[in-house]
Amino acid sequence: MARLTALGFVFLFSFLFNALWENTHSLLYSAYQEEAITTLILLRASLTDALMLSALALPFLFVARLRGHLWLVVPVALVLAIGIELFALSTGRWEST
Repeated sequence: MARLTALGFVFLFSFLFNALWENTHSLLYSAYQEEAITTLILLRASLTDALMLSALALPFLFVARLRGHLWLVVPVALVLAIGIELFALSTGRWEST
């Protein structure tokens, strides 16, 4: 039960932090897929980010050998984040101002 509570905390914290982040830095972008950036788009991005971070946390919560190697989350998350941003920029999903 404690692991599920931790997973819930990861999801909730990730969603709230990402909602704040997405709303704050949305000012740097002029459009999303050639449309105006709306609150719904920002909330969907926050939900997607929270789900990805929760999925990333799963093995570290439920696989005993990984619990002692929590530092591995950082490089994996960093590579994932950079890859997503590069993909979004190269396909025109985000247009920066």
